[in-house]
Amino acid sequence: MRARVYIATTEGPVLVQRLAPEAGLAEAELSAVCLDGTPTRLPITGAYTYFVRDHVRALSGGAAYRMDLDRRIDGGSSWMLGAWTAHLLLSEGRLAVGDETADTAVYATGEVAVAADAERRDEIRPVDYVADKIARLAESAAEEAAGGRRVLLLVPQENAAEAETALRDLPVPERPTLRLAADTDDVRRALWQPGDAESTQPRDAESTQPGDAALASPADAAATPSRPGRGKRRRGGRVAALLALGVLLGAGAAGYAVWHNAEGEWERLRREGRYLELARSLDGFFVPMAAQRFRDRWRGQGDAAGFAVTVAARRPADGGSCSGMRFRRVSLVASPVTPSGPVFRLDRPRSLCGFAVGAASHEAAGGHAWVSLNLVPAHGAPAVLVPARKVLSGVPAESPVELSQDLPLYLQDHWAWTVTGVWAPRPSQDVADLLEAGDAEALAALKDLGLTVVRARIELAR
Repeated sequence: MRARVYIATTEGPVLVQRLAPEAGLAEAELSAVCLDGTPTRLPITGAYTYFVRDHVRALSGGAAYRMDLDRRIDGGSSWMLGAWTAHLLLSEGRLAVGDETADTAVYATGEVAVAADAERRDEIRPVDYVADKIARLAESAAEEAAGGRRVLLLVPQENAAEAETALRDLPVPERPTLRLAADTDDVRRALWQPGDAESTQPRDAESTQPGDAALASPADAAATPSRPGRGKRRRGGRVAALLALGVLLGAGAAGYAVWHNAEGEWERLRREGRYLELARSLDGFFVPMAAQRFRDRWRGQGDAAGFAVTVAARRPADGGSCSGMRFRRVSLVASPVTPSGPVFRLDRPRSLCGFAVGAASHEAAGGHAWVSLNLVPAHGAPAVLVPARKVLSGVPAESPVELSQDLPLYLQDHWAWTVTGVWAPRPSQDVADLLEAGDAEALAALKDLGLTVVRARIELAR
């Protein structure tokens, strides 16, 4: 049997495109999960490094691996069962990747953890949203079945009832075969077929390689003693204690390396202005304290020197009304408006032709500036028109950003404007998209990542 592996998620199945030992990462014992063959590390990379250390090395002997997925997985732990299944098949030489032929497709969801018992076995723990994951894999599973492949669905034993119900509801002629797992031995039994043992070559004890035990049939594996007796445990107690201490020290070193590697990735995302991806990576990092430390470093450092929002009233130069200006051959002049806190109040509205909004920082600060002008109902006024929004973005911060707003008389009594200015050290499409969407909560979160966000309101005096 050769099989390709899919990780079942609520966004649809994610294919394990490639899985191989990574020599370049082995020295630091850091593994990686990458997107579609690119250098982009997914947020679960840190957790995957520990997953390999705790659950994979005993299976295959490799120190570090790179796993490529065709779609993003940003967090959670339900990817672990699919990853462990892929590693099991890889150790047996039966994992199909790329264009390799496969006769089986395995879809898996579940968490792999060390059981709290004397045997320290790898158990499979239940996960959430199994029904949603099964519903989203129906189309892919149907395509695999149409290609003549056996389709297996592997889920934790405690999710059995939910999985069975969801499978019955699938609108497909051939449903995946359900396999349940309480521990990793159940995974071996679920994937093993009688013909698999025939394809393996006889081996003596000296030629056995890491992972060869998994090639035996489940019955042979169950009949083979795999753990020392009680007397051996006692005699090896001191050695075990020393080994445990070594593991703890090694885990600390590996943890520091993972955190250091993650910080380097966060710094890169910040330099490139990819703030939304950076926020997702920080939120999904498996050590929240490390992510918070990174945020704390930048919080408050985004106050660009002199960055501020300004408003200037635009009136006829001759002091007359706005109507008939072209016949009087006069132009508009702009006069700065002094704010009262976060509010710019424009007086003499009947002679006001419009206003200009600006945002800029001291030229020594550098960076880029954005400004957004939103039309909103005035306090106590009915919303008689659909609000309009203007956004100007991507301008070097030392050059003033300016939006002009004409002021028709019918707007004077019912409308006000909100202004948002943003400063960032680099150009960023993320900032422009957030301003366009008007997502104030997300913009506020960007202050934790070193951006300056200034808000103000423009009102007309009554």
